[in-house]
Amino acid sequence: MITLPNECLSEIFAHIPVNIQYRKNLFSCLLVNRQWCRNAVPVLWKEILQSNIKPSLLKIYLASLNKEEQTLLIPFQISLPTIQKPLFDYASYTTLIKISYLRNGIIEWLRYSNYNPTNENSAIIQAISHSLISMFIRTSKNLKEMLIPDDNELTMFPSAKSFVNYKPGLSQLVKLECLLYAHDYFNISITLEFIKALSTICTNLREIYFSFKSSNPSDELITSCSNIIKAQKKLRSLHINQALGNTGKLIMALDQKPFLKYLKFIKVDFSTISSFDIKALSRCKNLELLEFIHCKGITLDHCASLSNNSLDNLKELKLLSECFESSIVNSLVEMWGSTLERLYLDQIKTYELSNTLINRCSNLKYLHVYIKDEYEFLLPFLSQSSLQHFTMTSYHTDNFSYNLGQNLPTTLKCLELKKCSLASESFDKLLKNCNHLVKLEKLAIGNDQPKLEHYITLREFIKSRESLKEIIFHYKTFFIDVSMEEKIKGIIKEITNRGVACSYFGYEDKSDDY
Repeated sequence: MITLPNECLSEIFAHIPVNIQYRKNLFSCLLVNRQWCRNAVPVLWKEILQSNIKPSLLKIYLASLNKEEQTLLIPFQISLPTIQKPLFDYASYTTLIKISYLRNGIIEWLRYSNYNPTNENSAIIQAISHSLISMFIRTSKNLKEMLIPDDNELTMFPSAKSFVNYKPGLSQLVKLECLLYAHDYFNISITLEFIKALSTICTNLREIYFSFKSSNPSDELITSCSNIIKAQKKLRSLHINQALGNTGKLIMALDQKPFLKYLKFIKVDFSTISSFDIKALSRCKNLELLEFIHCKGITLDHCASLSNNSLDNLKELKLLSECFESSIVNSLVEMWGSTLERLYLDQIKTYELSNTLINRCSNLKYLHVYIKDEYEFLLPFLSQSSLQHFTMTSYHTDNFSYNLGQNLPTTLKCLELKKCSLASESFDKLLKNCNHLVKLEKLAIGNDQPKLEHYITLREFIKSRESLKEIIFHYKTFFIDVSMEEKIKGIIKEITNRGVACSYFGYEDKSDDY
């Protein structure tokens, strides 16, 4: 057998998904020869902590604790596993730590070992967690991701003093995800210590996700999070969730972030942010994606400040908030529309916005709009656009179906009508008015229940539509009349025989499906 260089084997193994389905394939690689084993082990062990860890694996980690880390467990009289020295330093391959999965694994190991902890935050769980996390930070050569889904999990962390000097330790983190709640004084102090430590250790983060579960996070917490953002040299993605007060410093921390490309705000209150401070956002010159979801408090004064600097690289914009007045939406689209390729809106309520779309969004290829009854404002833009992908979410489409088909652009390749309960007659009208869509490749229709008439209409539609490759039905409930089942199966077979894939997806009735 030809021997491949280690670099080739490592690259091949790195591209095999490490999940249950493919893990068996990697395990088989361990048995080929020593070279394959050495290259497969790092891949198998790098993301062990992205799912609940089994007691047998935790046992190996516990056997790797040094004397200092073992000392933390002495008061609990824990009998550590005694196993033959492992062939590999498995902990050194760790690239991701998700605290909740580590905690669950510790609980499972304790039960397996007949310790039976009284509750999920007992002192024995914390002690084991402190030892293991210290060991991971001490030994890992390539720790990249830290996921803390609740700051209660920070009680699982050792004191920052115990790991702040480890090299490389946390200094190579590229992704940090923290949910910051701090519902009591003890958690606040732990959270602040951890966040402050990260602002001095981590300067190479590429992705940051901060979610604040307090309606008014403390100034000290906001300052510490802002310092983390400021410290990053090449931050590419920032996600701020549920910052409902005292958030000006977070925005100011964005000033002069030339590598920032993806910026997402969810449930952020901008009313506490001054018109001067918000200018920092517009100085992120290389932003490609900007999202405002369920946000509030943006004013025309904010828009005026943002207009002083253009975002010439912005390709995708999401404005999904019922709290935004039409004038705000119009101002933001007018400001950034010229470079946009993808746009998400939950309202087109005025001709002013319709005209702005026509005049400023000539490069738009993808539009996703949430419509209630204001269809007449959407049609002028559709008819004059060069869209390739149009998605509309609406519960009231029957009266609109005829005009919609007529106004869809000839450039369209994908049409998705989500949650649009179309009667068979309306569905027929819609498709008959789509005959000009000669480039259409994908059609997705939302409906409460599939009916025979819908399938008959589709069959007739695709006969003259060679470009169509996929049809999707989004159903709230899936039900086929038994008497019609065979006929529907026959039509589906005819459709698939023409090379068109036909599939079904259910959906839940959620008004905030963004």
